[in-house]
Amino acid sequence: MEETTIAGYTLRTVRGGGLERFEVPELGLVTMSKLEAVAAIRLPVFVEEMGFFNADLVGRYLDADLNGSGRLAFEELKVFQEKTCREFRYESNELALRPDEFLAAGGGDCEDFALYTAGLLRFWGWEPYLGSLAASRGSIGHAVCLSYEEGAIPKDFEYFELSAWTTEDSSALRAGTYVPIDYDHVGSLSDAVGAGWKLRSVYIPEKAWGLSM
Repeated sequence: MEETTIAGYTLRTVRGGGLERFEVPELGLVTMSKLEAVAAIRLPVFVEEMGFFNADLVGRYLDADLNGSGRLAFEELKVFQEKTCREFRYESNELALRPDEFLAAGGGDCEDFALYTAGLLRFWGWEPYLGSLAASRGSIGHAVCLSYEEGAIPKDFEYFELSAWTTEDSSALRAGTYVPIDYDHVGSLSDAVGAGWKLRSVYIPEKAWGLSM
């Protein structure tokens, strides 16, 4: 028997007779599918925070866990971003799309790609934000997903070290390290960011939906 903790829940793997079963004691769940067990842990919090459920979106987010660990690694995030850039088109629009709207539209512009990524991170228990970079505050710029990181990050990653920042809705941001995810760039910025541009504003992803950007 093996036990691991995922999002505060015990996931127990029991092997016998050439079979595996998975138990989440806190939820009273016993299943032969690890994917079902992980979804049972992750999905309720995700739906509560997002305020909606879309089966296709959840399936795509679950599929990002390539090794079936029940967690998302930076390497898996990179693969997900590369797949997203292959499968979805860049298309200018006025309003920031929810991840399910981005999915239905088959694409969007920079903030829509970033919000789709933020949804993935939210599903896997990360702490995502939407960041806007520009030459000056109020000028046309570029949006990226930001991930707040408490632990060590790869040495070659770029990041923002923020202190005493607030989001655009006046929520306090935790001081610390924020890693950019910009299209298929994880831990770096794409060439959509102009020379000398700086991080000008940060949004809670779910509060950016529907805003003119």
